[in-house]
Amino acid sequence: MTDMTEPHTTYMCDDLLMSARDISVVYDCRAVLRNVNLDIRRGDFIALSGPNGGGKTTFLRVMLKLLKPTRGTVTYYAGGK
Repeated sequence: MTDMTEPHTTYMCDDLLMSARDISVVYDCRAVLRNVNLDIRRGDFIALSGPNGGGKTTFLRVMLKLLKPTRGTVTYYAGGK
C-alpha cells in the first residue's frame, strides 16, 4: 500500500477526519503492512483494493481501532469523533 494523499491539493484543516501515519503491522515475524499513510477528509470516498493477503482487512481493523498497529499512529479529529 502506498500514500494515498494528494500533495498538490489544498485542504482546510477542519476537513481532516482521520490521519494514519507510518502504520506497520507484524504477525508472527511477518510484516503485513509497512509504513502505510492515509488521510481521510470530509466528503472523501475510499476504496481499498489489492491481492488476497495484501493487508486490506488488517488496515481496516487498525483504522476502526480493532487492532493496534505494531508501529505508527492513527489520529481522529473532531469531525471524526
